Amino acid sequence: MIDFLLENVASYPILFLLCALSGIIPIPEDVPVLLAGIATATGEASMPMVLIVAMAGVLVRDLLFYAIGRKLGDTLLEKAWFTKLIGAGRLEKAQEMVVQRGPMAVLIGRFLIGFRTPVFLAAGAMGVRARDFIMWDLLGLAVMVPGMFALGYVFGEPSLAMLQWVLSHAWMLLAGPVALAICGMAAKGADRPIAA
Repeated sequence: MIDFLLENVASYPILFLLCALSGIIPIPEDVPVLLAGIATATGEASMPMVLIVAMAGVLVRDLLFYAIGRKLGDTLLEKAWFTKLIGAGRLEKAQEMVVQRGPMAVLIGRFLIGFRTPVFLAAGAMGVRARDFIMWDLLGLAVMVPGMFALGYVFGEPSLAMLQWVLSHAWMLLAGPVALAICGMAAKGADRPIAA
């Protein structure tokens, strides 16, 4: 699969489609953007065009999820099949994030692989204004897309192996902060006096 992507990602229409369909197909947007960086380093694509096409594709995908949340909102979030598909816990955390952070949750969600879709759906469902969504999303894209592109451009194929490892071990990267949070809550509970 990766070989096919690497061979075809220099085609701007294919790059756009891969970015626009990321998250819908089981590939995060980071993969085609990184591969486009590798292809650009070998002279197969133009850097400005790759960055514009990749950002446009990802923005279209993000707006699609936002629009679904906006139009179907509560109706969709109440469907058992949908919450099972996205993950009830992730949807709940995404809604909490939107409540606590407002539109800035879109920026935060942008950098959390596997959490982007729930945040964008929640932002739409919870009434974040379209212009605020676009502003925060573009701010995140202005960092994420050039960053992933640069990894591929500078480090080439070894950066792909690193990204694949990160994606396959993402649960390990989250386990540390979760364990610390649980230990912190347990320590607070231990400090409380026991009621008689």
